[in-house]
Amino acid sequence: MQDVPAPYGGESPLFSIIIPLEHHRGQWELSWLGWTSQTADKSLYEIILVVPPDFKALNELKALAGGKARLEFTNSDHDIGLCAFGATKARGK
Repeated sequence: MQDVPAPYGGESPLFSIIIPLEHHRGQWELSWLGWTSQTADKSLYEIILVVPPDFKALNELKALAGGKARLEFTNSDHDIGLCAFGATKARGK
């Protein structure tokens, strides 16, 4: 957890949602759809997409994320390493 303001200039969010982008289970897409369809106030949470080095669809991912998520890049390619790296970037309280 980092005590820094969110990139949009507001307070730090209450929650940080970390989504590791590993392909072998294909679950990140479902997680993304679930979080982006939430009706909860978006200022309550941030979404961090943690990108492994072999991610093939980077341009599509950037378009998908838009202003809805922050991309963090790491050399890890395993879901546990991706989540751990994402946690170091999280700003949730």
